[in-house]
Amino acid sequence: MNDRLASQPNSLVINRWRKYFAQLEPLVHDDYLDYFTAALELLECALDNGLCEIIADADHTKLKPLMQRLDSCASEYQSIPAQISALNQFGKIYSLIDRSAAADCFRLMKEKDQGNLVPYFYSDMGSQTYYSQRDILDSEAEDRTSAICESLRWLSPEAPIDKDLGVLISVDSNFFRIYAWLIYYYAQQLPEVDFIVLICGDQAEAQQLLSDGDRFVEGLNALNRSGVPTNIKFLRIPVPNFVVQPKTFYASARFYAARTLLDVYPRLYLMDADLMFTEDPTRYFDRIKDIPFAAPENLGLTYLSPWRRYLAGNIPLNRSILETDFMDDLLNYTSHGLSAQHSWMLDQNAITYAVELNFPATSVSLNSFNRPLFPPKFRSTWEQNFFARQ
Repeated sequence: MNDRLASQPNSLVINRWRKYFAQLEPLVHDDYLDYFTAALELLECALDNGLCEIIADADHTKLKPLMQRLDSCASEYQSIPAQISALNQFGKIYSLIDRSAAADCFRLMKEKDQGNLVPYFYSDMGSQTYYSQRDILDSEAEDRTSAICESLRWLSPEAPIDKDLGVLISVDSNFFRIYAWLIYYYAQQLPEVDFIVLICGDQAEAQQLLSDGDRFVEGLNALNRSGVPTNIKFLRIPVPNFVVQPKTFYASARFYAARTLLDVYPRLYLMDADLMFTEDPTRYFDRIKDIPFAAPENLGLTYLSPWRRYLAGNIPLNRSILETDFMDDLLNYTSHGLSAQHSWMLDQNAITYAVELNFPATSVSLNSFNRPLFPPKFRSTWEQNFFARQ
């Protein structure tokens, strides 16, 4: 339903679903059903009262009457699950104009959600790591950020950096084994660009990965006779002790490395390991070279969720971003959220936070630059086959 509404918001679709589930309510007394039907009712009300126009036109003068209608609807909710659903919806709408008010809604929602209804439905997991600026400033986030950045270590032999652009990819050992073949191949075919692989894990594990990778690249050269790439470099970063969900750190680690690497590379491109180029990206990289920071931006109803407002899989940035507070804001937000019990989508929440505090001088939408990268659907099979053999 979320996917369908993202492309075609329509309250009539929601109305049909709401009527269908309303037939079950007298028969099934269930917290999940209460939460879900309240979410449908509130979203239908919001769409009927101009939510999409408010998002598209950034006309926040219309928010007050919309919130009054939603508040009137939610005031009749007696069950805790329905109230949790209402707080979730209010938090997302407030996030368009008032981070503090939105954070208050999400904080109260988490306090009420003792049954983990929001994590169960998963789509709004990002609400678990939505914070106010005061939350970040009052935390030990800055010390954590410094410690993480200081833990970075080069695994490659040190050599002079003679490239203008580095493509930075962070992986754990599993994702390295699934996708390193692709990274080696791209490095071989694009010698004018450095590919920097950030391995999240311990020293022994990282050294074994590099040894296995060396054997692979020798075979690649023997097969296609295109040379052994010298433009692939390796960094390692340990997973901090305070991190609750390591996979969140694997996704976020590249941002910590980026601040350090911008001291040696004029430009960086941060990308997910599971992306493929559809064409030679050289011209694309040239088009975006003057952008301090950019991210793909979701449009329409998806934009309402701050943890989906910007996507973290394709991020160009250049050295001028260091003249602003952008990276500090992004990293401190991330450092604070890494200790959360449910932290998936933290990196995208952090981007939204940094954009809000530093916009418009530092960041732009990447949507108009026709990026030649996509995640192949076949990758799910690669991952399933790998983990089936572990």
